[in-house]
Amino acid sequence: MKKKRILLVDDNKKFLEAASKIIKATNEAVIIGGVTTGEEAVEKIKHEHPDLVLMDVSMPGIGGLTATRLIKKMVNPPQVIILTLYDTVEYRDEAKAAGADGFISKSDLAKSLPAIFYGS
Repeated sequence: MKKKRILLVDDNKKFLEAASKIIKATNEAVIIGGVTTGEEAVEKIKHEHPDLVLMDVSMPGIGGLTATRLIKKMVNPPQVIILTLYDTVEYRDEAKAAGADGFISKSDLAKSLPAIFYGS
């Protein structure tokens, strides 16, 4: 099976490092980069064409929900999973309205990876 190409988007560089380590340890995916703003994510996706974007909600600039809307308007957009500390009904509803393919609490990242990679 081809490894998923993942772009991490979060304004917390320590979280980007930790998430990269967790994902790399699975040996199921390739991290193609980590960016800290929604604007950077949109540009990186245009050039790198990841399979999956793990997107934080709250970031400087356009933020994760607006970036998700822009990404989902692209031709052949990647899967976008909102990944946040703010696991609320409101954010889940907003993520769905923005076109996100899923929503995961950051604290659940490691245990959620099989579902992300295999759709189970």
